[in-house]
Amino acid sequence: MELPTFKEAEGEREFRVEVDILSRLEHPNLVSLIGYCADGKDRFLVYEYLQHGNLQDHLNGQFIAQNTILIPKSLISHLVICNCILGYGKAKMEWPLRLKVALGSARGLAYLHSSSDVGIPIVHRDFKSTNILLNANFEAKVTILRLPNNLN
Repeated sequence: MELPTFKEAEGEREFRVEVDILSRLEHPNLVSLIGYCADGKDRFLVYEYLQHGNLQDHLNGQFIAQNTILIPKSLISHLVICNCILGYGKAKMEWPLRLKVALGSARGLAYLHSSSDVGIPIVHRDFKSTNILLNANFEAKVTILRLPNNLN
């Protein structure tokens, strides 16, 4: 379905405003916007890569590390001694690590709610464990995939 010209222009303006705002949000507990792609009608936001995936997978013990080590699935069950180091298997997060992630996530939200670098408070609207990503040191970074409509 083709959009009328004025709706295309409005969508482009909203995208540019969103990129501008997201690029100004800088905090250790927010996922950083690296850049964007605007090619024809396609629009993409590019965020930093976080090695340990999202919090939900760790809480459920479903995270499988994607390291440079390739191990056949048939051998994964034999890696009991490497379970916590490589992330294979069903190991769940221990409570001290959960607390570290919770505090990091809270710091990221507090930054957004306290005007941040944009000048107005931002309410996340979709805060859940799949939107909390973890870096190599298991430090939490909150993702902001879409801004509230009132900011566009």
